[in-house]
This record gives sequence, structure tokens and C-alpha cells, in this order.
Amino acid sequence: MTQKQRESVAKYLYDVSKLSYTGLVLYGFLKEGGPRLIAVIIGVLVGSLAFLMAYLLEGER
Repeated sequence: MTQKQRESVAKYLYDVSKLSYTGLVLYGFLKEGGPRLIAVIIGVLVGSLAFLMAYLLEGER
């Protein structure tokens, strides 16, 4: 991968991280019938994984 491609993929993964974390965590808390712990956990895990992948990819030179 070229440096520009790495940067683009890293930006994309940061966006995926933000969207999945926000979407699933908010869904988990705002769902009718009380908080859905599984949605919150999945949101945190997916968001963290995407962030970590972006961080590691951005660090490669």
C-alpha cells in the first residue's frame, strides 16, 4: 500500500469507529424496554477494534 492509501484507509476506519460506537451504544441505551447490554458491548468492541486498526495502520511507514 502506498502512504496515501494507508492514510485514506486509516481515515475510513476512524469514521467506522466513530459511527459504530455511537450508533450501537446509543441504540443500546435508547431502545424501548431498557438498555440492551449486548448492543452496547458490540458497539464498544467494534468501535475499539476499528480505532486500533486505524491507529496501527497509520503508524506503519
